[in-house]
Parts: sequence; structure tokens; C-alpha cells
Amino acid sequence: ELDGTNAGNVNGLYITGGNTTVRGLAINRFSAYGIRLRTGGGNVIEANFIGTDATGTTAAPNSQDGVYVQDSPNNTIGGFTSTARNVISGNADDGITISGSASTGNLVVGNYLGTDKSGTLGVGNGGDGVILHTGAAGNTIGGTVAGAANLISGNGNEGVALYGSGTSNNVVWGNLIGTTAAGTAALGNANDGIHIADGASNNVIGGTVAAARNVIAGNGADGVELRDATTTNNSLLGNYIGTDVTGQIAIPNGSDGIEIESATGNTIGGTQNGAGNVISGNASD
Repeated sequence: ELDGTNAGNVNGLYITGGNTTVRGLAINRFSAYGIRLRTGGGNVIEANFIGTDATGTTAAPNSQDGVYVQDSPNNTIGGFTSTARNVISGNADDGITISGSASTGNLVVGNYLGTDKSGTLGVGNGGDGVILHTGAAGNTIGGTVAGAANLISGNGNEGVALYGSGTSNNVVWGNLIGTTAAGTAALGNANDGIHIADGASNNVIGGTVAAARNVIAGNGADGVELRDATTTNNSLLGNYIGTDVTGQIAIPNGSDGIEIESATGNTIGGTQNGAGNVISGNASD
């Protein structure tokens, strides 16, 4: 356990050299970020509790983000087995932030973001579960292979947020956003499940194969919101929005399944097999 209570105004770990592995730590109570990755990439962050105590059940906040990736490429946060999973919860700001045009090729897989280690109780980050902004491009949140899904639930703002011009060609695949780890009950993020705004474009949410499907349910506001005229060419494919993991039982988002406000040229569904979204059970439209 790295306990930053008496450490002063510092990050838990600040890594610029790249090609570093951080494994098996509880990192908490720092006045800045739990882990900050800057420039040099190729780091692996796995099997840590970041923002909780050493049991993974109680918040012990870092004062900013759990993990901040700043102009750093090709990092892997999490892994494909339960033993590689990070629990990134309880932090005062966002769980994971990926920012800057050099932040490409990052992989976020298999993590619990905003819950305890069981995935059944909320230990929310104060901000978003995952946010990509300021030109972060070509990153992957989740995946289509076994163990890749992230659980992104219980956070104080959005589950996943994509913001800004140049924040493009990112994919969000196979995640549970607003439910428990079993995908059968609500454990909502306070606002939208996924929020895309301020010119974030050409991103893909879901896909045409079942493994790419996101379950976006139980969130306090919209399942998905696309906002602003420059937010264009994003695709929402094959997702369950407002239902459980089976697509048969309602777990309502608190407002609309999907809200499009001023955004243009985005695609909801499609003509390919598997492209259709199930948008059902929501509290409003």
C-alpha cells in the first residue's frame, strides 16, 4: 500500500520513462493523481487498487484522477483475467483520463471503475469513469475477447466521456456501463452512460458482433448523449440501452435512451447484421 496521507503535494507514481509495470499495489490518499503516465509509453498497470483501501472495498481517495495518461501511447490499463483487473474507484475526480494527441493506442480492459472489488457496490469516482479528451485518438475501451469488458458504474458524472476536436477513432466495446458486474441490476453513473461532445468525431460505440455490445443501463440521465454541431460521424452499433445483459429486462436510464442535441451526421444502427441497437425500458424517449 502506498498511502499519500503525509506525502505532500505529489502523485502516487509519476512515470515518464515508459515500459514500466505497476502491479499489485493499493495507491491511495495522494493529493494529486494516483498514477500519472506522461510521454514515454508502453506501460502496464494491472492488479492494483487505485483510490480505495487495501481491501478494495472502501474509498481512500486520491485528490485528482486515479490514472492520468498524458500524451503517452500504447499503455495497457488492466488485463484479460480477474487477477489482472484494476479497481479504480473512490478517487475525487475521474477514474481514468486519457488526454493529448500523443495518447494513441492505449488499451483499457477488464477494470472495475467506480465499484468495489466485487462489482456489486458503488465506490464512485467523483467525476467520470473514463474520459478521453484533447485529441486522444485510436484508443480502445473494452474489447471483444473474453475478459476485456470494463465495468464502469457508480461514478459521480458520466460513465464514459469523449470530448474535443481530434478525439477520434476511439472504440468503446463490450462494456457494462451503469450496471453491476453481472449486468442484471442497476448501479448507475449519476449522469449519462456515454457522453460525446465538443467535436469528438469518428468514434465507434459497440459493433456488429455480440461481444462488442455495450450494456448501457441504469444511469441517472441519458444512456448516450451526442452534443454540439461539430460532433459528427460517430457510430452506435449493436448496444443494449436501457436493458439488462440479456436484452429482455428493463434497467432504465433516467432520461432518454439516446439524445442527439445539435450533433450531425452520426449513425445509430445500420443495415449490417447485428448493427441494430435495442433501445428499450428507458424513463423518457
